Amino acid sequence: MAEEVLLAVCQVIAMYDYTAANPDELSFSKGQLINVLDKTNPDWWKGEADGVTGLLPTNYVKMTTESDPSQQCEYTKDLLQTLKIALKVIT
Repeated sequence: MAEEVLLAVCQVIAMYDYTAANPDELSFSKGQLINVLDKTNPDWWKGEADGVTGLLPTNYVKMTTESDPSQQCEYTKDLLQTLKIALKVIT
């Protein structure tokens, strides 16, 4: 069975410290960069920081850059599906 590869949708920066209240949440510090993996839920995104994955409150983070469209958090299902197919072909 192949290991699932999680691709970052975008990267955000923490505006405040956050301590996880539940085991499925991600703790982070103000100024920390977080890779967003899933933003399906508008209030809680799935993210990764320092090798740890968990949910993070969206009101605690902001875009790493407002001017660079390549860094914007756009969740494109078609692109994700294409990448999944490509991964299956090469593995």
